[in-house]
Amino acid sequence: MTLGVSEFLAKPVNIEDFLTRVRTQVSNCEWEKSIDSAISTIATESNSAAGKA
Repeated sequence: MTLGVSEFLAKPVNIEDFLTRVRTQVSNCEWEKSIDSAISTIATESNSAAGKA
């Protein structure tokens, strides 16, 4: 697990478990993008406000 593996599926793969894990990973990626966007917006607005002061 120290080589970058964050998930492990035992065989035989339970399709419901697999789909749940995929949905969770997609959701996590969407949240991360949303957070990155919010941080970028805050940084831009902060820099803009600092320039006006």
